[in-house]
Amino acid sequence: NSIESRGECERLCLLEDEFPCRSAEFDSDARRCTLSRDDRRTQPEAFRYGAGNNVDYIENQCTKPLPDCSYTSSKKDVTVVAMDDILYSRTVQDCERFCDDARAFNCRSFSQKDDRCYLSGDDSITLPDTKQPDEPGAVYKEKVCTRSTCDGGMFIYEKTTS
Repeated sequence: NSIESRGECERLCLLEDEFPCRSAEFDSDARRCTLSRDDRRTQPEAFRYGAGNNVDYIENQCTKPLPDCSYTSSKKDVTVVAMDDILYSRTVQDCERFCDDARAFNCRSFSQKDDRCYLSGDDSITLPDTKQPDEPGAVYKEKVCTRSTCDGGMFIYEKTTS
């Protein structure tokens, strides 16, 4: 079927009910929309910046967070680039919990300093060329989530042949 617009492709991803659509690609020349259960975080090696002038990458910000998440090693003395929420916290572990529990946005990183936790929907993937602001005494971490390889008791793998 011919897809007329990027907006129509976005709508198809949001309304997909056979699998959780995490991203889509819209090819305006071919008028094709390709839906995917993965995104640039679950399959970073498959994501290419500037894949083509006529292909738009669309990421669904409404999907539920993946269940298999952890946090990167902490960086010292830097903070988040863009703050989406600020909360009272005594520890880095409090901040991790607040990031996990955030519902108003997909929390992807945080920094903790003194008694404050700064949550952000951005990370080094969404802002690859942006230098993090210096903040002496702050601890910065990013959330890393992967799609489970076990669906319904079956082990899932992908095979590519040339």
